[in-house]
Amino acid sequence: MAAVNAASTAEDRGSRIWNLVFRMVLGTPRSVMEVVRRKVPNNPITEVLIVGRKTGIERSYLFGVFEIGGKWYVGHPNGRSQWTRNLEVVGRATVVLDGHPVPMKAALLEPGPERSAVIAATARSPFPAGLVYGAARRHIERIGTYFRLEPIG
Repeated sequence: MAAVNAASTAEDRGSRIWNLVFRMVLGTPRSVMEVVRRKVPNNPITEVLIVGRKTGIERSYLFGVFEIGGKWYVGHPNGRSQWTRNLEVVGRATVVLDGHPVPMKAALLEPGPERSAVIAATARSPFPAGLVYGAARRHIERIGTYFRLEPIG
């Protein structure tokens, strides 16, 4: 029984190499993300405000917000992170578009066609992010955490 649990736990963590790559890439300083957001055309980097599940403090993040078929999505390729846990528990976020806050409700995506379409969209991000997301697709499909965001009201 212990061998089965150890194997499933290792599988749940995905690829060790991709975990490391994403830790390095996703650890990009905010100042660099701000420059990329301003200078690189057609990038999905957007400010998203998420309230902490324990602290109640609203924090600002910069990450890709992808629009597919008129719906918005965010996610983390390495699975669980503090902001994904917060978003899942709190169930809402605020997306800042052109300086205007848009309150959103968040729904965790289960494995299936909608989630896979979001993961495929990340591979269309500007270079080099799209290349990394495309190459890591199996890892992301296995452990990524993604949400659909819908405007409130």
